[in-house]
Amino acid sequence: MGFFDRLKKKSKNGRLKFYTPEELEKMSDEDLAKMVEENTISMYDDTHMDLEKGIPAKYVGTRITLPANVQMEIMNRKGLDYLNPFKDPEKARERPETIAEWHKKGIMASRSKNYEEAMKCFDKALELDPNVANSWFNKGQVFMHLENYEEAMHCFVKALELNHNHLDASFHLALILVRQGRKEESMKCLLHVIEFIERNVALPEIGAFDMLKPEERFYIQLLIDALNNQGIILGTLGRDTEALICFERISELDPNDVFGINAKNVINEIHQRINS
Repeated sequence: MGFFDRLKKKSKNGRLKFYTPEELEKMSDEDLAKMVEENTISMYDDTHMDLEKGIPAKYVGTRITLPANVQMEIMNRKGLDYLNPFKDPEKARERPETIAEWHKKGIMASRSKNYEEAMKCFDKALELDPNVANSWFNKGQVFMHLENYEEAMHCFVKALELNHNHLDASFHLALILVRQGRKEESMKCLLHVIEFIERNVALPEIGAFDMLKPEERFYIQLLIDALNNQGIILGTLGRDTEALICFERISELDPNDVFGINAKNVINEIHQRINS
């Protein structure tokens, strides 16, 4: 079954992994630290997309997303205060000792637009272990902030070499490639994100986006972002029929949000071009 056929079908796979109290109790501090490391995600602002020029999504920062019961477990464990997403940063440990701690400190520095400090933190994490995909991804995000897209690309490619299914790295790499005019390569990266989520994440019923849990919402939003960028690129290539399917899928996933409403407008425009 091809990509565009699959987009018209709903996923029947199980939902994302949630942990029982018994499972959480058995987890070590290192297990929780790794979960934080693997669930530090990026956020985008696509509300100012230029459909004619095909300008990609705007990166606006990062956040940690974890199931609520995992966050509570982190908050309740002594010595793990530095992992608490809601804790005052000034009370966090001043001298990180683990990769997860360096990631957390680097993310806080990046949020404060202290990119030099953030870069140092992610470099420290890479000194501890150069084979952690998220360290390369986080470093790549700092380069994105600094508009050093060549170095950012290097970091995202490295992250994908270490973890082929690092969806954030694949999405951000697509944004850089389209900036360089490499649209076919960009679409391959976006297609990987789209197909992975379509296969592995339980998608909501039509119009049920607001009922999703935060960790589920992230994957669906990333799917919408990827579809939106894919549709824009296809439109600039004159492949209106394929672009139409992307925007119709967005409209299905979240018909009442900015993306869904915008997608409906684009759908009407494409229909007019096809029928003219």
